[in-house]
This record gives sequence, structure tokens and C-alpha cells, in this order.
Amino acid sequence: MASTASASVLYAELNKFCQNGDYERALKSANKVLHHYQDEEKAFHCKIVCLIQLSRFQDALQAFSKQPKFAESMVFEKAYCQYRLNNTLDALKTVESCNEITLKIKELKAQILYRLERYEECFDVYRDVVKNSNDEYEDERETNLSAVIANLSIEGSTKEVPELREQTYELAYNAACSLIGKKQFLEAERKLKVAEKLCRESLEQEDATEEEIEEELGIIRVQQAYCIQMQGREKEAQAIYNATLKRKPDDIGLTAICSTNSVAINRDQNIFDSKKKMKNATSDGLQHKLTSRQRRDIAFNQCLFAMYNNQNDHCVQLCDKLVKQHPEMAAKITLVKAMSLARDSKLSDATKLLTTFADSHKDALLEMKLAAVHLLLTEGKISEATQLLNTLGDLLYKPGIVSALVTLYMAQGNRDAASQLLQKAVDWYRKNKVSSGRLSALWRQAADFHLRGGEPAVAAQSLEELLKLSPDDKKTLAQLVIAYAQFDPEKAKSVSKRLVSSADLTADADVDTLEAANWMMGTKVIKKTATKVEASPGTPGNELLQTNKKKRKRPGKLPKNYDANCDPDPERWLPRHERSTFRKKKDRRNKDIGKGTQGAATGAADQLLSVISSSHNQRRPLFSWLKLQWRIASLKNKWDREFDKDDFLTGTNQAVVTITNKIQQNDFENLKGLIEDEALSKLKLESIMTWPALLKNNVGIHHRHIMSTKLIDLRKSLQKQEDESGSERRICEIDVLTLAMKKILLKERTHGLLLFNVYTSFFRDFSPEIVPEWTVNSFGITAVVIPPQPGLDIPQDK
Repeated sequence: MASTASASVLYAELNKFCQNGDYERALKSANKVLHHYQDEEKAFHCKIVCLIQLSRFQDALQAFSKQPKFAESMVFEKAYCQYRLNNTLDALKTVESCNEITLKIKELKAQILYRLERYEECFDVYRDVVKNSNDEYEDERETNLSAVIANLSIEGSTKEVPELREQTYELAYNAACSLIGKKQFLEAERKLKVAEKLCRESLEQEDATEEEIEEELGIIRVQQAYCIQMQGREKEAQAIYNATLKRKPDDIGLTAICSTNSVAINRDQNIFDSKKKMKNATSDGLQHKLTSRQRRDIAFNQCLFAMYNNQNDHCVQLCDKLVKQHPEMAAKITLVKAMSLARDSKLSDATKLLTTFADSHKDALLEMKLAAVHLLLTEGKISEATQLLNTLGDLLYKPGIVSALVTLYMAQGNRDAASQLLQKAVDWYRKNKVSSGRLSALWRQAADFHLRGGEPAVAAQSLEELLKLSPDDKKTLAQLVIAYAQFDPEKAKSVSKRLVSSADLTADADVDTLEAANWMMGTKVIKKTATKVEASPGTPGNELLQTNKKKRKRPGKLPKNYDANCDPDPERWLPRHERSTFRKKKDRRNKDIGKGTQGAATGAADQLLSVISSSHNQRRPLFSWLKLQWRIASLKNKWDREFDKDDFLTGTNQAVVTITNKIQQNDFENLKGLIEDEALSKLKLESIMTWPALLKNNVGIHHRHIMSTKLIDLRKSLQKQEDESGSERRICEIDVLTLAMKKILLKERTHGLLLFNVYTSFFRDFSPEIVPEWTVNSFGITAVVIPPQPGLDIPQDK
């Protein structure tokens, strides 16, 4: 009796702690019971539940190992602990060993299958659970099912799935993910906006703080950014990624996805930013936060980043590691390794790598060899590229390959080889009876090529195939008649009967109407053939209007000093100050220019004039000048009433000063936003590859160096939007030339002049939904060095 009373007291204490949620003390009470009564299954069960509530899953598994007899009756608890410790395969084995499959066992099995990415099996289990349950957890189960359906769509599964509700933000989000899997990015973006709205409304009803709402909205916005990125709106997507990363979300998986997508937009630009983000994308702890597909894509992006960063050895190491983990990526990884070798000027090694892989992987033969051909052509090795294409076997007769080979043969002047290739292609398609629905372009090109080359019999074969596809095509029929006429007149005569006769063509033609509508005859002929109109009574004055008086031609007046024996002056139409015989009047203000020895500054002056006259002092025709002034006025009146030409040129000078000084400091990073990405990449490449050291070291221009700035062109255009709205974008571009002169230090401690001719093209979008801002979409510099010469006055650079 005492023993029973003692057990009751212990259980009462255990029950009290469990009811209060005090699991630490409840665990101690359960251990007390088990200390006195080792076979008490209920106390052991309470102990396991307390350990699970305290997230001590490893301790729970150790308890099972010490008391294996209880494990069979507590399969769910044991499997759950294994699942939480990421021992997913062990958890699945434990669940499948259960004799009695309850609802909670099924739900746990579905979660385990989802973690193992066995989505089709997971879908079957969840569908069974949803069908055979009816409780307050219905919404959660439907949300989980929608997540499985989304992953099935992403994996490209053909499994038939049901239509689910979209009344909660989780369901709407998963529906959008399903659309992403089907590459329907515009529809997915719209669905995600709905999910964002539902999420905010739901959390506001639960009195969540703004920080909690923003944290929950983060994953939805990042998915929106991905949809935007896949539609080509990379700047907009990059802004969302950066804003999300700036908030430093707690979810490391979200940070990793954000970072790798941002690096993909950067490509070979903004290397330092990409390096920091790639570190976030490959941090520890992502193994169980991301799917294997996501981890694979991040690893592949890491290989690409190493290639763009010219870390060729590191790139090869990463590629080898990735191909061991994911053999299905072998083809893509080989392309990356080949590109890395090519960027390292190892073209022969890159080509050999591609061709070797192609020979051992027939499924990637075409892709690899085309990549090798591309590398050879970039080096101008046309003959080697042609030989490589000829090793493609039957793939050689694909229309695109045939077209490329014909072009290469013609570039080498080998017309006979091009003709033979086209003839072989026609024979191959006829022999193999390949569906020729998409081959009409090949037949047409082959026929035209052989007709121009004087091979009508070969051309006729291609035209016959075309005629089989389109029996009523009169153009093909006419070409076939022309071809037959050159080697088989009888056949040409027979085929020509199928053409429309000239009588049928002109049966309904009205000659008078055609002549009246013929604008080429002009008004002079029409006037000559016009009938005389009789004047109506009472209007005799109209006779003056109806009779055309023949005007007498007057002989042209000759100049007073005209001499028929001498040729006229070829410069007679030029203004006097532009003629070669013009001599400028002496001006005392320029008296210092003539100092020094005679002819000393001629070379420098010629260089200076060549730069200035080429752009800034070039006279513009009156019509072009008026057109430019009209465009400036139109821009001010219709699009930007605050536009001022002088202010714009002042801003141009500031832009030129900023850009040139950043270039001299090699600080291209801070030019983003001022110069568009493509123009900045081009400018950076030019400065590295083509600029001499003297220009690189002295390119920085200040306001005191600028001599003149001139607006040379303005273009306005309306461009149709690609979206469904059909609205028009209002685009304006302005070209400006700036002339600057700077004193520089040359060799042997002598000073000279560096003349800059700076071309800047500005771009601005005046569309109503966009905040207008001038950006530079083209920037170029040419410079001339004037060495010190006697008589050349070099201004002081203060």
C-alpha cells in the first residue's frame, strides 16, 4: 500500500508540473518515478515528451537506447527526434517500421519525405492525410500540400495535382511558386503582390509589429525580385535584393538566396560587393536551410564568380568539387572551365578540353563543339573552326550548322565547298525523309545559292522540295521555271502552265486609273494631257486660271569680271573667311604669339587646330542649327519646362570633371548610377586595353582646364512598352562635346600640353511613372600631346 501511495504522489507531482508547462521540474519528477519504478511506461513517455519540449532531442534518443523496450510503442517520438536532429533517413526507417500507421505518423512521414525532396511520394501521403482528416489543422495541411505542389512544378513533374484555395498569404505564395516552376514569371509576380497584401493584412490583425511584418514579407519580396530579374528588369530586382540585405534578416537561407541572385546580376562588375555577398551565400548552416537544387546553383555561381574574378586555379578547384557532388552538371562545368582557360589566354587547352568532353559525352557533342568553334572564331582561326564543324556527323545537316558552314566557306573564298555542302544537305533530308516543315528556309537558301552560282539542276531539286511544302507558292513556281529553262526547256514549258497567264492578271485592270495614280509620271505629264475646261457663262475671268501661259526662260547673269577662258574658283561658294586665300587682319591683342624664332610653333599649332576644327569650331549648316534649336525648344515646352541649355552644359562640365577624376583614381565603383552599366563596362575596358599610360595618369580634368562645351545633338523618341499596358516611354538623348587643355609633366622635367576632346551622351526617361534623371550612356575621350617647343606659351596650371 505504501508503495502504491508513493507512486500516486509522484504522479500527482508530475501531472502538476506538466499542466503548468514547467518541463524542467516535470522531467525531474519523471526521473523520480523511473528511479523507483523502472518499468513505468507512462513515466518514460512523460520524460521523452519533456525532453522534446526542451529541444533535448539527443538526450531523448539516448533514453530510447537505454530503454529499447519502450521504443516500439513510441515510434512517433523517436522518429520526430531523429527528424529534428536532421537524421532524416533514420527517421524514415523508424516511421516505416511502425505497425500501426496513425494520422500523426502519416504527417511526420510526409514532412520527412519533403525534407528528402521526394516530392511525389510526399504528395501522395499529404493527399491521403487531407482527404481522411477533419479538424482545426485543415489550413496548415493544405498549405503544406501547396508547398509540395510548388516543388513538383519546379522539378518539372508531370503528376496531376488539384487546384487549391488561395485565401491565405501562404497559399497565394505557394501558388506563385508553382507558376515560377512553369516559367510564368509575370503571372507569378502578380500573385506575389496579392500574397504581400494578404500577409500585411493578416499580421496587422494579429497586432504584429512593423519589424515582424517586414521580416515575414522578406521572403515574398525576394521571390518577387526573382520574377522581376527573370523578366530582364535587373536594376529593379537588384534594388529589392539590396534593400532586403540591408535589413539583415534572421533567416540565413533568405540571405543566401538574396546574395547569390545579386551576384548573378553583377556578373563581372562590382567585384568587391559580389565577394562579400558570395561569402554570405556560402556560409555554414545552409545544409538544411536550402534544397539541394539551391545549394547546387549557389556552388555553380561560385565557380562563375571565380572565373569572372580571374581566379582561374580556384575556379578549376571549385568546378572539380562541384562535378563530384553533382555529376549531372558536368557539361555546364566543362564550359566554365573552358571559358576560364580562354580568359587566361590558354585557347588551345580550352578547345582541347571541350572536344575531349564532346567525344566522351555524345549527348553534349553539339554544345561542346559549338563552344570550341566559338573560341576559335574569336581568335580568327576560321579554317580550324570549319574543320571542327565538319566532325559533327549527321548533326552537320542542321539548318543552323549548314548556314554557319556556308558563311565560313564563303569567307575563305571556297564557293565550291559551300555548294557541295548545300547539295549534300538537300540529299540528306530527301534520303532520311525528315519532316521538312521547318526546313523551308534551308531549301530556299540552297536554291538561291545554286541559281546565282549557275547550277540550275541542283537548284531545281531544292525548289521541288519547297513546292511539295507549298504547292500554290507562285514565287517558288516561277523560280523553278527559270531553273528548268536553263537545262530542260520542255519541263519548264510544262511547269509554266501552272502560272497565272498575263491575260488573267490584266483582265480587271483599268489603264486610265493606273495612269492617273502613277506618281512617277509627275504633274507635268498630267498637265500636258489634261483636257481644256470650258468656262461657265458669267465667269469670263476664269479663263486666266484655266490657260497655262508658257514662261520665257531668261539667260543667267554672268559676273562682271567673268572670263570664259579661265576655270571658275572652286571655293567661290564658301564664306570669305573660310577660303584658303583669306588673310586675317593684324590684331594688337595677339602680338605675343609672334615671339620666338620664325616657324617654331607651327607643329603645335597644327595639332591644336586639328583637334579644335574637328569638332568645336566646325561650322554647322544653318538648317541643322535651326533643327537643333527647335528640338531644344520642343523639349522645354512639352517634356521639361525647367530645362535650361546653359545649366545643362554647366552640369555636363561637372559630370566630365567627376568622371575623369574617378577614372584617374581607378574608382569605377563610384561611377555606378552616373554612368549606365554597359557604358561603364566599355569605358573601363577601353581604359585598361587601349589608353596609353600618359593618358591614364593625367586624365583627371578640373573646371579650370575646360575651354569650351558644346551641345551637338538632341534626340527625342517615343518607345512602346513591352508590357500589357501598351503605354509609351518618352526617351531623350543629348550629345555634348567638351574641349579641355591641361599642363602636364613630360620626360626630362619638361612641361607640355594635353588637349582633351571629350564626347558625352546623356540619357533621360521622361515617362510619367519614372523619376527622371540624367545618366551618361556613352563616354569617350581622345587626347593629343603637344610637346614643349620654342615660341609655344604654356599656361600655368594653378
